Amino acid sequence: MSADADRLAEFLRELAQALHVSGMPAHDLERQLNATGQRLGIRVDCFAVLTMLTLSITAGDGTQRIEMLRLRFYDYNMARLIALEALLGEIDAIAGIDRCAHKLRAIMSAPALWSGWFFAAMGFLLSASVALLLGGGCAEMLCGGLVGTGFVGGYLALARVPRLTPAVPVILCAAAAIGAQALAVVVPQQSPFISAVAGVVLILPGFTLTIAMSELATQNLLSGTGRLAGVFLLLFMMGAGLVIGTQIGQHLLPVHSTGALANPPGWVIWPAIAALGVAMLGVLQAPLRAVHVLVGGSLLAGGLGLAAAAWPVVGLPACPFHRLTGIPCPTCGVTRCVKALLHGNWAMAFQLQPLIVTIVVAGALWLAYAWGTALFGWPYPVATENRRDKWMLGISAAALVLANWAYLVVRGV
Repeated sequence: MSADADRLAEFLRELAQALHVSGMPAHDLERQLNATGQRLGIRVDCFAVLTMLTLSITAGDGTQRIEMLRLRFYDYNMARLIALEALLGEIDAIAGIDRCAHKLRAIMSAPALWSGWFFAAMGFLLSASVALLLGGGCAEMLCGGLVGTGFVGGYLALARVPRLTPAVPVILCAAAAIGAQALAVVVPQQSPFISAVAGVVLILPGFTLTIAMSELATQNLLSGTGRLAGVFLLLFMMGAGLVIGTQIGQHLLPVHSTGALANPPGWVIWPAIAALGVAMLGVLQAPLRAVHVLVGGSLLAGGLGLAAAAWPVVGLPACPFHRLTGIPCPTCGVTRCVKALLHGNWAMAFQLQPLIVTIVVAGALWLAYAWGTALFGWPYPVATENRRDKWMLGISAAALVLANWAYLVVRGV
């Protein structure tokens, strides 16, 4: 292959590694590299699994080059992934590869957005919030936050010792359990179990599980099952570390609880959930401008969770928008619609919320088509990259929501 082709192959190899270690799912990685190859006038066939990536690069003259890369485990970094996706949009010609390669190396060599004391503070916020959500009081929030801060420090320190990487979850979780038991000597009113569990949530593989499910849903079975196996292995190692540390701590520092401190008032749970959203900046290495999204998402998830927990006991409260204005909000009737669907009463469900029933039917048809792509080789739909098409999709979706809302207002649901 020519010198230009060699440079291009090297750039694509570095780009693929960068996207992987920054946390891009396998199906998105393959799609982005294929699209990049099309813009450069070459064919790039990509096959990604959790620890390996195969690139087949075919030039215009038919010359082919195959690259096989062993990939290290990813460390999700939202800020870096945003920068890499912006770089992908700038790649349009082979002549500009050197400039893009320089930008790529600058992105990958940039320090983590949240590190050091800022990252430790995020660990305190995260663990203290989780301690409250686990049913703890002021003592558990304080001790859980301190354990979480020490956990973050240990995580950063052990990251510099690659040989210990396989044992890091067990070591850190055992140390967290011993630390929580030691704090119980000073603050006997706390529950060491809640403090220890809250202190280790930093490495819970929730995001990894989400990526695994998305890869399985897009037929990336090797990558999805490999990532899913990693989730279960990590949870097992965390549980083993907590059990080991708890046994050691109780043997060395036997403590009898003296009863809980005064629990915080009920409204404190909302600032705690908001603080959890702020702490997610550090967990995801997200830019500060994303804080409103993370806080809003945390409050929404927390509200839905609390509503679901309270529903069997007190029932759902009346819609505050409807109570204040006398007009149904866009989501009025959703609960009754879902209940009607669960009882098989589709006509009643459609009368209550036509848009929800339409989404359910469209989702079922989409699922059937997805099975068709897997079993019968039907063409897999490709997401549009055209800005105008995206705007039209957004406008159409907004129009459907407004039309559904107008129906609810007229009908008085």
